[in-house]
Amino acid sequence: MTMTLQTVKFQSSIPHYGGRSYTIPQQCPHCGIVVAPYSLRAAGIDYSKNEEFIFLLHKCKGCEEKFLTTHLLNKNDQTTTFKSIYPPALNMEISEVIMKFSPKFIQIYRQAHTAEIESHTELAAAGYRLALEILVKDFAKLEQPERAEQIRKMPLVDCAQTYFPDLFVLVQRDLAQALGSDYIAYTQDQSDAEFNELKYYLDIFLQNIEMKLKIRGATPPPAPTDQ
Repeated sequence: MTMTLQTVKFQSSIPHYGGRSYTIPQQCPHCGIVVAPYSLRAAGIDYSKNEEFIFLLHKCKGCEEKFLTTHLLNKNDQTTTFKSIYPPALNMEISEVIMKFSPKFIQIYRQAHTAEIESHTELAAAGYRLALEILVKDFAKLEQPERAEQIRKMPLVDCAQTYFPDLFVLVQRDLAQALGSDYIAYTQDQSDAEFNELKYYLDIFLQNIEMKLKIRGATPPPAPTDQ
């Protein structure tokens, strides 16, 4: 998914950096919430005769975590170009509903995404599967809190089949194979197709759970009053 950018004015006591507008990602790379961050610190090094590489340190107003952005300043016309963000931003938009519901899912998903960026697809696959297991079981516990301990011990496939029968009916065989722990742990030379399939099913569950959470939290419109 394309990264969404926003323009912010960096407030700094250093005249060279302060008061200048910069383009940065719209979402915090830690929590994924769209937010205008606090400006903390700025530094720069000459990149060429006509360009300067600028580093900006920000702090998210939502989760209070820090992140770094880099920019290239054209010394001739004083324009800046966004280059990168660290840590890497999430490559998909995850709603605030999911963020608040399962912070552990977000934590593991981020680690898997970082592994994928570094081309460690085996680690990424294991991470995405674990993130999915956390999300599915968190929702199952929400449905039946009295069975929390049994749910915790259930294999992911069994848990998904029990609490998401509608999804299982549609893609039962493929889903069982893609989510099986043995399949992830012991498959040699995992193909791009298999890896993408796992991410595809993760996205399906993510959207399904988000929808069900929104329905649970929906406030019905007020009944019409007699005039």
